[in-house]
Amino acid sequence: MWNIIIKNLNKNFISNCILIKDAIDINHKEILISLSPDINTGSTSLKHSFRKYFWSKQIFTTITFDFFVDKYCINKIDVLKIDIEGFEFNALLSAKQTLTNKIIKNIIVEIHPDQLKQLNQNKSDLIEYIKSFDYNYNTIGDYLHFYLNEN
Repeated sequence: MWNIIIKNLNKNFISNCILIKDAIDINHKEILISLSPDINTGSTSLKHSFRKYFWSKQIFTTITFDFFVDKYCINKIDVLKIDIEGFEFNALLSAKQTLTNKIIKNIIVEIHPDQLKQLNQNKSDLIEYIKSFDYNYNTIGDYLHFYLNEN
């Protein structure tokens, strides 16, 4: 999987980037991810459907978003885009201190209603959670844009 990401970074002339081989989740643990074929890297997933039974697997360590921010001494994020196939709410739940401290100015979340439902979550709860940290939001297609007012 990392070779594909590195190839993409090189093709787009991106050099100010550090790859971190951890996944974001509510808890620190090890997870098994089904790696999609090279033709569709966007379908790499924690969900192990029958079709993915034949794909290669890789073990990852998960960390919370707050741990990530602390570990790398991040004090400002202008834009955070999240598209992790239904696990967006979990990632944001792990960012409570980061959201409280207003480190992230803009959050763009792609919504996957079916996957949220499988996790007993929904779009409304995600919106209310982020709004509880004084973020405003608007909808852009399948995306939610949360933002802080710069007063």
